[in-house]
Amino acid sequence: MLQDLIDLLSPHFETISERRALLRQTLGMRSPLLNQIDYEGSTHKFLVNMLATLARDGESLDALIDIVKELVGDDQAQKLEALRPTLHEWVTSGASKTAFDISLHAETTKPILISYSRRDREAVLTLYADLQRLGFTLWRDLHDIQLSFKHRSRQ
Repeated sequence: MLQDLIDLLSPHFETISERRALLRQTLGMRSPLLNQIDYEGSTHKFLVNMLATLARDGESLDALIDIVKELVGDDQAQKLEALRPTLHEWVTSGASKTAFDISLHAETTKPILISYSRRDREAVLTLYADLQRLGFTLWRDLHDIQLSFKHRSRQ
């Protein structure tokens, strides 16, 4: 859900000037939240930080969705609107804090290699998809790696 929202918001928050303008429009010029948001960094990092700040106040998230809906076509506006109930539930449950922490960590973490036994393939595919959705860069063996000559001779 967080990644879906970030994907929909990203095109509108690419530059610092876009970020400041849209947040001023969303929150109002005098909102103290404007000073709590770090406008620097990649679009993903900015959006995670911004959403974490706005998640403290559900009304701010609603206002953001309303403003961005005005900037996009009907199909994306419908997607944003469809995310609203899930977003409310997610924020009130406290799950947003954990998701934001994981997403920020994913942005700053080096690639992860997943090593596994072929008999665990299905579980690894699920893990891989979940971590990838959270923004982690992953490596895994997509094809059976053949044993080396030295390794085979030991068996």
